[in-house]
Amino acid sequence: MTIEGIQSVGVIATLKHLIANEQEQYRMYSAVKPGIPSNLDDRTLHELYLWPFAEGVRSGVGAVMMGYNAVNGTACSQNSYLINGILKDELGFQGFVMSDWLAQISGVASALAGLDMSMPGDIHTVPLLGNSYWMYEYSRSLLNGTIPVDRLDDSATRILAAYFQMGQDYNYPRPNFDTNTQDAEGPLYPGALVSPRGIVNEFVNVQANHAVIARKVARDAITLLKNQHAILPLASNATLKVFGTDAEKNPDGINSCADQGCNKGTLGMGWGSGSARYPYMDSSLDGFKARGAGYQFFNTDSFPSDSNPSSRDTAVVFVGADAGENYM
Repeated sequence: MTIEGIQSVGVIATLKHLIANEQEQYRMYSAVKPGIPSNLDDRTLHELYLWPFAEGVRSGVGAVMMGYNAVNGTACSQNSYLINGILKDELGFQGFVMSDWLAQISGVASALAGLDMSMPGDIHTVPLLGNSYWMYEYSRSLLNGTIPVDRLDDSATRILAAYFQMGQDYNYPRPNFDTNTQDAEGPLYPGALVSPRGIVNEFVNVQANHAVIARKVARDAITLLKNQHAILPLASNATLKVFGTDAEKNPDGINSCADQGCNKGTLGMGWGSGSARYPYMDSSLDGFKARGAGYQFFNTDSFPSDSNPSSRDTAVVFVGADAGENYM
C-alpha cells in the first residue's frame, strides 16, 4: 500500500535495503575498516529476508536500493547473485537498482553485477574529493570493452522507464526542498566544490491532515502490557509525580541536534539520515498541562531524594532509549 500510494502521485518509490541489512556496527566498508558480512544460506535468504522485496516488486516499485553490507562475503552493491540473479531474473524486477550513499565500492564489478545508478559518494581510497567509481571511468570501461554497451543501455532503459511510467516527463514539479540548508537560498549543486546559488527551499506546506493520521497510527500502535488494578486511565483529580527527562522537550530546542543525533528530552525518533525536523512537538508534560492535571515534575533520570512520595500519589515515569544509523 505504501509503494502504491507513493507512486500514485508520480513519485518513484525506493525499496531498501537489499538484503540482510540487519546491523549498524561494521555494516560499511571503508579504507580503514572492512565491513562484517551477513552470512546466510539460500533457503533463509529466500524464505525469511526476500519476502518483503518480492511483495514490493509485485506492487510495481520503481527502484530498489542495495544495502551497505556484504552478503556471504560479497558487497551488496556488486553482488551479481543478488541483483542479476534474484532481483532482476527470479523476481522479474523491471525498475532500476541504485546504491546507497557511499555504498558503492567498485566500478566495473558493480556495473556488471547489475547496479544501474550510483548515488553520491567518494571512492574509499581518497574520500571527500568528489571522485566516483564510475564518473569518467564508466566511459573508459565502455570504450575498452570492459563493460558491454548493452549493460549501459539496460541501466538507462530501466531508469527512464520508471521516469516515464510515473509521468515525470510532463508538468512534474521540480524539487522545492533542500535538506542541506534551512535557508531559502543555497547552492544548487551542494555536492560540487563550486556551485551556482539559487532558491532551494520554497517552504511548501504539505502537511494537510497528516497529523491526524499519524496520531491515529501512533495511538493504535501503543501496547499496554499490564493494567494492574485498572490504574489507567488516570483519574482527572489524581496527584501525579512525574519523573524522567523524557517527559519534557529538549531545552536546547526540538531540532537542536543534527539528524536528531542526541537523546535529550522527549525522544520522538531515532537518529540518522532518514530523520526529519519536527514542525512542532507536544511532550508528555505539555499534555498534562493542557488537561489541567495536578502534577509535580522531577526533571532527572535518577530517583530524587525530595520527591516525598505518599500513598495518594501516582508515579508516572518517562524513560527513553535511543538508537540510530552508524555514522554519528
